[in-house]
Amino acid sequence: MLRAFASVIVGYIVMAAIVMISLTAIYLALGTDRSFEPGSWTPSTLWIAIMLIVGIIAALAGGWSCKAIAKSAKPPRALAGIVLVLGILMAGMTLGKAAPAEPRGSEVSNLDAMNKAVTPSWVNFANALIGFAGVLVGAGFGKERAGGAKQTP
Repeated sequence: MLRAFASVIVGYIVMAAIVMISLTAIYLALGTDRSFEPGSWTPSTLWIAIMLIVGIIAALAGGWSCKAIAKSAKPPRALAGIVLVLGILMAGMTLGKAAPAEPRGSEVSNLDAMNKAVTPSWVNFANALIGFAGVLVGAGFGKERAGGAKQTP
């Protein structure tokens, strides 16, 4: 039981660390102007694509690490469910979020970018679904054996 609980916690921490470290580094490399639409707090198409790719990688790694620690199928399913529920809740909280009153300057700190960006709602909901599916795939659900039969984790 403790192993299962720990595997879910570690899987979530792995996901969060990959997202935070990667997106911070990429934001610093791209800069404000390439991360946002011109003069706006809306993330650029490039930034949205990067976010989705990092989300996929993080979810795969989180699912894999959860399964590696747990050595059973239930904890990764629990992690996938937690990621989906939290993702939908967080996406729901951003519905109707208005852009900050002050205009976006040419240089925005990473913290201000995270707090003030107005990400399209579809991206937030897509991240929840990507996280859910990525955890399951990372944990090995859906893999096929050499004989063609689906493997039951």
